[in-house]
Amino acid sequence: MSTPKMKLIKTNEGQHNKHIRKIDSHREGTANYNFVPLNDTIFHYSADENPVDHSRFDNELFSGTLDCQLETLSEMYIGSNNDQFFQVNGELRIPGSSLRGLIRQMVGIMSYGKVAQIDDERTLFTRPMADEDVQFRQWYNNKLTKQERGEKRKSYTACAGYLYLYKGKFYIQPAEEHSNAQYKQVKIQDIRRDMNGQRLGEFSYNKRKDGSFYVASGSAPKKKREWLIYAPDFKKTAVAVPSTAIVNYQKDCDQANPSRRKKFNLLDTLKNSVKNNKDSFPQVGEENEIGIPVFYIERDGSVVTFGHTGLFRIAYEESIGKHTSMGHLDEDKMDLVERMFGRISKDGKDAHKTFVEVTDGKLVNGVQIQPEKKLILSGPKPTSFQNYLVQKHTKKDGKNHWGQGTWLRGHKMYWHHQFSPQDFSNVKSEGVYTRIKPIATGSKFKFTVSFNNLTEMEVGALITAIQLPEGCAHKIGMAKALGLGSVKIEAKFNEVKIKERYESLFDGDNWNCGITNAEMEDFASVFRGTIAKYASEYDKDKNSGLYWDLYRMRQLKKMLQIEIGQNLFKKGKLKDQGIYTRKRKVLPIPEDVR
Repeated sequence: MSTPKMKLIKTNEGQHNKHIRKIDSHREGTANYNFVPLNDTIFHYSADENPVDHSRFDNELFSGTLDCQLETLSEMYIGSNNDQFFQVNGELRIPGSSLRGLIRQMVGIMSYGKVAQIDDERTLFTRPMADEDVQFRQWYNNKLTKQERGEKRKSYTACAGYLYLYKGKFYIQPAEEHSNAQYKQVKIQDIRRDMNGQRLGEFSYNKRKDGSFYVASGSAPKKKREWLIYAPDFKKTAVAVPSTAIVNYQKDCDQANPSRRKKFNLLDTLKNSVKNNKDSFPQVGEENEIGIPVFYIERDGSVVTFGHTGLFRIAYEESIGKHTSMGHLDEDKMDLVERMFGRISKDGKDAHKTFVEVTDGKLVNGVQIQPEKKLILSGPKPTSFQNYLVQKHTKKDGKNHWGQGTWLRGHKMYWHHQFSPQDFSNVKSEGVYTRIKPIATGSKFKFTVSFNNLTEMEVGALITAIQLPEGCAHKIGMAKALGLGSVKIEAKFNEVKIKERYESLFDGDNWNCGITNAEMEDFASVFRGTIAKYASEYDKDKNSGLYWDLYRMRQLKKMLQIEIGQNLFKKGKLKDQGIYTRKRKVLPIPEDVR
């Protein structure tokens, strides 16, 4: 095997992914996270040679270990199945998988690798009924309503039908049409009269004698109408619902805001209704009950998105993957991370195992388990496109959203700051809480990173990713957004001279292990110098030619600096905007957060 060769690819012309720099103070957003910008250039190996060979040691490459000590600079929590801190045989540990994931992410960022670990086929959902961005509201309204000339009120354009499951696949049977419409709105008082005084509960259905359904939405001030969907029309062909539409709908439900007063999931409703899981496919003209009433948008003979009422949460037309360059999603290109840590390709053709192994972190000093904390932990909210997508202006209207051609901001990271207790005054459900018992600040763990057959540059990337500049720290574990998980890692490099190790069995009275102490900075400087040399050709933003002066690395370093994060927290610059994100204030790049 020959030494893997490097090649630099420029993926985007003209640096299209630069975020706005000048933001008026009244339009500046805040968050406990920020982004290392997406890279325009990607380091990857030549496709002419196979850089992966696990059959033998290569004397031109490097093998060895990094003996690491991790110290917690804040409280930290890594959970297990029993809601306790992770343990092995009663001993507190940091899982090697967590440490490996941390190192892998940092190597990817620092080596200008691909942003491949994204849910590229997922589409996000939105229902901006009260959004302050008028143009965004209009974009939504144009998807579901239209206004004919001479009409006072807009009409609704979504289709209506009945969602059902047949042999593991989902379909929608279209509803009948009356006066060229499959549904209409009915006054609540008329519905109550028709139901002999009964009320429709929130997100409920009620079947009428003619096979049609009343459909109720959630509560709203001064709401006067609910929906009526006509009976299923078995003279029409059922419309297929692609698995991607089902998966994306479920993900949207799973990541719903935990503080939402009442949640509703059409798939759960269907699952709990036994009669809707059909044993036989309904034939044209067959009169039987089928499915639950839904509204949907159809395109090219299949369902694009569906929801509970005529103004439902719609899916953006572009997936997450469409907001990054194809170079980042190209499986034919193997970057440093994929060669070093292994990869699983979609077709399995170029999958290979790792060259880097990471042990569990074992506790080396006495640890104090902290009192239980009650937290609300939520996942990312990428629907806040003013934060997650590159913006060109901060005006109130017309921001780039997921339905437009714009770029992902980049790698999401959390600031270092002290723990901030949450306000639970408006939370009524106990089910949204997570209870944890973190370990105290000052806890120390040891772990080992073993590797073989890495290039000099790859070893340098590993070292640079683990041992950060003075004043910087990593984040690991749960509740990073709330201030937990700040850790410092120190490393010692023991190089294994493979040829010397196997030339003789003994070294004097000891076994000949071929281990020598190596100067880490020699490897790290090769890595930093190589990246800086080539990235500098496209990174002209205040660039001095040094690695940490590159535009992306300046943003990364600021996110990693402990003192900066703590000072920003004290100034109120890291506040979670909560429901006020609908004001769409724009989150600056890390360098501009002051």
